[in-house]
Parts: sequence; C-alpha cells; structure tokens
Amino acid sequence: MDTNNIYIRNMTDNDYDLMAKWLSTKEVLEFYGDINSPFTIEQVRKKYEPRVRGEIPVFPFIVELDDIPNRIYAIL
Repeated sequence: MDTNNIYIRNMTDNDYDLMAKWLSTKEVLEFYGDINSPFTIEQVRKKYEPRVRGEIPVFPFIVELDDIPNRIYAIL
C-alpha cells in the first residue's frame, strides 16, 4: 500500500519565499488576491513576520505532503 505522510509545522522566517511562491500560484490568486498581481516577499513578510515572531496571536502553520516544502497544500 502506498501512503503519504502529512506534516503540519510552524511557519518560520525561512518560509517567506516559499509563501510568496505559493500565494502567487494561479489557483490561490483566483480566490485570494489578483491573478495579475502576484505576492512579493515584502508583502508576505509584512503580513506573516509578526505572526511568526509571536507579536500577534495568530499562529501560521504550513501543511506539507511527504516533508517536501514545495508540495504545500494548505497554510493554516
């Protein structure tokens, strides 16, 4: 039987580039943004850095499949 491992981890300062890429995919921009205006790392950092650092009580998590960062399926 072939199984997949789902892993939920805390977002870190090392994930801003990954988040910008994920948020800028066509599938995400259709529902969360403007398809003609992808997210920049600066926008991602501005929004998520205070959360990653615990400065506001919203804690970001990343859900990965088989521990592969470029296979993100959800940002919680």
